[in-house]
Amino acid sequence: MKTRPLGDLADLTVGHVGLMTSEYAESGVPFLRSLNIRPFRIDASDIKFISRKFHERLKKSALKPGDVVVVRTGEPGTATVIPQWLSEANCSDLVIVRPRPGLDPRYLAYLINGASRGFVNSRTVGAVQQHFNVGAARELPVPDLPLEEQRQIAGALGTLDDLIDTNRELRIRLEATRRTIVVSATRRSSIRVRLGDVAEHLPGKYLKKSDYERGGRYVVFGSNSVMGTHTHYLYEGPFSVLARIGSNCGALTLSVESAWVNNNASAIRSKSRVDNYWLHGILEQVDTDRHRGGSGQPFIRVESLMAMEVPWLEKPELARVEPALAELARAEHVLAVESQEASTTRDELMPLLLAGRVRIAKGIAG
Repeated sequence: MKTRPLGDLADLTVGHVGLMTSEYAESGVPFLRSLNIRPFRIDASDIKFISRKFHERLKKSALKPGDVVVVRTGEPGTATVIPQWLSEANCSDLVIVRPRPGLDPRYLAYLINGASRGFVNSRTVGAVQQHFNVGAARELPVPDLPLEEQRQIAGALGTLDDLIDTNRELRIRLEATRRTIVVSATRRSSIRVRLGDVAEHLPGKYLKKSDYERGGRYVVFGSNSVMGTHTHYLYEGPFSVLARIGSNCGALTLSVESAWVNNNASAIRSKSRVDNYWLHGILEQVDTDRHRGGSGQPFIRVESLMAMEVPWLEKPELARVEPALAELARAEHVLAVESQEASTTRDELMPLLLAGRVRIAKGIAG
């Protein structure tokens, strides 16, 4: 397929480079950094702000909807389009691409995140920290497709991303509702129990690389959440998964279904087996940093965790609260599975569309 360099199809520059600590403000103009850029979306969870005066000084790195921003350092090549809701913003250490007429921004973002990752990886520089520079970005080959076909590709892939985004928002709301129920119930109760009296700790089991490759239909949890699949050593769900070793130790996940837990994590399950959703809600309120150990490789001191006191409910109140928590958690799980399937479909379809091996019939995507 014939290609053209990105520099012929768009204007490129780089975000502000320099110390920013003294320039951040409590409110003002949003200021994006590499950690705010995710494939196909903006992560607004930790956006910084700068004053309007400083924003006006950084005209070169000012952003507007429709710009494509690409991470230079950290995860080079991660790209997304500045959305309409971010009507005014600025940035640091990002490649800013402003497509000219004839190049669709969403199509370009999919191209950079997908088919062009090999090009990006081959053009990163730096002995200690890898960088993707504007000069290399200008050379990125872009398939010479009509604008309408670019929009069709972006539309087809965007439908899947829209589903993933919608599900993410719904899951956030469901989780917030579930946590509100737990907090409200604990405020009404004065009961405190030792965690080890109401819950059991089930250590994860060692899993060889060949076991992961063998696969299976059950999820495997580890220190970074879902690690793979396997068919043996199942813990019957629901139960809480605690990352026990490593930089992510203390992170908590709820397994609605039966699953396998590897040796970097632990399962925590109610001894009564009928209030695991309540137990998970209680564990989500625990400050796991208080139970950390290790100066080099951090880990959770399980004995300390199981010895702590936690709020609990009388059986009638548990019987009332548990079904509501279970329904919300299962709804979260359904949305997560649906999003994972959509993500897999998108990642499988994207290279085929971008390479021209699959074409979209007219009228299907817009």
